[in-house]
Amino acid sequence: MLGVAISITAEEHSRQTDKAGRPYIEHVIRVMQNCPMDPEIKTVGVLHDLVGDCPGWSLQRLKERGFSDRVCVSIDAMTKRDGESYEAFVARAGRDEIARHVKLADLRDNSDPARLSMLQDDQRARLTRKYYSAIEMLTKG
Repeated sequence: MLGVAISITAEEHSRQTDKAGRPYIEHVIRVMQNCPMDPEIKTVGVLHDLVGDCPGWSLQRLKERGFSDRVCVSIDAMTKRDGESYEAFVARAGRDEIARHVKLADLRDNSDPARLSMLQDDQRARLTRKYYSAIEMLTKG
């Protein structure tokens, strides 16, 4: 299913860019690559932003495409809900074992100094605080 996930992601994120104007697919692939060597974790890694960022995709659609309940539960944990604070979202992701691995890979990629250096100073400072605070939440105790 990892190959199917990569194909879906490549198609759906192909026209998106990140905050620095880079192709968004680069981020998703790096997250997948930095996840532990477990096919389910890597599948969630490559699909982690699909439901939240790509209209027309839902957990039900992923199930219909053949993704396991476990993968879908973890993708749900990786999808911020309307009205949910960022801190509550990170805490919820941290309670799911697969989502915790993926969220840490996501945060580490987002907080990469090389990526952040392409942003304006104020945005870089704000995001650095946000991402490092989330990493601390997920790695403490």
